[in-house]
Amino acid sequence: MKRTYLLFGFTLFLLCLTNANESMIASTQAIELWFYTLVPSFIFPYILIRILAPYRPLKRPLSYFNPFFNYLFNIDSTTFEYFIYAVCLGFPSSSAFLNEVSDTSFTSKQYHRFTCIVFMCSPTFILISLQVVYSTVFTYQLLVIQLVSIFIMLLFTRSIPLKLHVKEHDNHLHVILEKSIIQSFTILIYILAYLVIVLVGIHLITLYTPVIVKLPLQILSEFSNGSFIVSSMDISYFIKLILTSLLLSYGGLCVHFQIISMMGTKFNYTIFLRYRMLHMFIVIVLCFLYYR
Repeated sequence: MKRTYLLFGFTLFLLCLTNANESMIASTQAIELWFYTLVPSFIFPYILIRILAPYRPLKRPLSYFNPFFNYLFNIDSTTFEYFIYAVCLGFPSSSAFLNEVSDTSFTSKQYHRFTCIVFMCSPTFILISLQVVYSTVFTYQLLVIQLVSIFIMLLFTRSIPLKLHVKEHDNHLHVILEKSIIQSFTILIYILAYLVIVLVGIHLITLYTPVIVKLPLQILSEFSNGSFIVSSMDISYFIKLILTSLLLSYGGLCVHFQIISMMGTKFNYTIFLRYRMLHMFIVIVLCFLYYR
């Protein structure tokens, strides 16, 4: 496996040397995508949630619904609370956040249910960034489909119980704020690095691949760029909704690489992919039910 990675990396390096101008163009496009699309929809909600989460503002109101969560999803109110924070963060930071607060006593099944179910881009990206290319109604449909699919996944996996134990914080606000800002910029640099690597790599590969392969690779490489490509395609409204919903459920290669680098030793990528396949299947069903 290491030899395969080395061979692939060496091949990309040679492609960069022989296609320096193309590499520069792709790198510039990746940086612009990061700066103008991902940063505005990421930084404020991330810092806000990172400040609020230690104080747990939803702890008391959600505790009244603990029997309901336990009966329906086989989880406690604390788990549901942190799922809400993760939804607001969006991937890949949601996975890193859940990995950080996951209970050390979780079994492998519990750990992956906890860290792999809540997987969607941030609501701010859907409702702000995607409204540049899609209508308001379309973006709200996307958001509802993503949220409903997560609830259905919780139902499908209810045989795996989750009860989260979280330690109370004792830090002052300025300490939490400073930590949140540092973490936000650290993750943004992670995102930028992988964005450049993946988009440049895919761009160089597609220079030598048939046209029929080029478009799927470009769409699957990164969710935001892929969403913009789908929006520009001459296809029906319904097909655009399905393709964009599937892409947001899958996340794209770039997000997958980011998550692999951020998660702990318990993380199993094969199990993660199974959750993504289930997520995509549910999304397809929801799209068809919506349009019946």
